Amino acid sequence: MKVLLLLSLLVAACAATPLDDYVNAPDPTYEYRDLGDPWDGDGYTSYFINLTSQLWLSPGEVSRAIWWHYLVINIPDEIEFGDTGFLYITGGSNTNGRPDITSEDCLLTTLMAVGTNTKIQLRRVDLKML
Repeated sequence: MKVLLLLSLLVAACAATPLDDYVNAPDPTYEYRDLGDPWDGDGYTSYFINLTSQLWLSPGEVSRAIWWHYLVINIPDEIEFGDTGFLYITGGSNTNGRPDITSEDCLLTTLMAVGTNTKIQLRRVDLKML
């Protein structure tokens, strides 16, 4: 009986969930591109990326089917923990422009990057009505 229970738990743990299937499905809209003009700060460099993450539903179902985000990657000049990163997800909207390097969010993430390791800030993650 214990063997059967253990085998059942193992199969359940290995089975993909619908979320796993969704995340792992190929999405031809996924892409990223460097927006240029990196920011050289004191002890770090920030790069600005336009990240298209996914197609959500269809244009007939929602007003913005393709989801894109600004991605700010802060790389400290000296990295102490090379295998660790920090992802900070914040808000925004389609009408906001490229992140301002002097904004509160960028300053916070820069402090995290310089104090720890490579850090990424993901912007324009709004959950408003589509």
